Amino acid sequence: MNFFEHQDRARRNTRYLVLLLVAAVFSLIVITTLLFAVLASWGQDHYGQAPLSHWKGSLQALNPSTSLWISLSISCSVIL
Repeated sequence: MNFFEHQDRARRNTRYLVLLLVAAVFSLIVITTLLFAVLASWGQDHYGQAPLSHWKGSLQALNPSTSLWISLSISCSVIL
């Protein structure tokens, strides 16, 4: 194998690793936002409702500005 083949393989691997990093950050944002949504709706009364409505109520308990702050803070912590 010569230098140029190694260089091409390194470029391919770098693109793949960057894609995996973006996917990992996105999944961290989603998981953390869902965790905060569940914690925000913890005190609300969901007894006697279907489980799907519990998740819908959990996501409604979290406003968009809080979701934005969660996303920004996780992104900044990964970057730094």
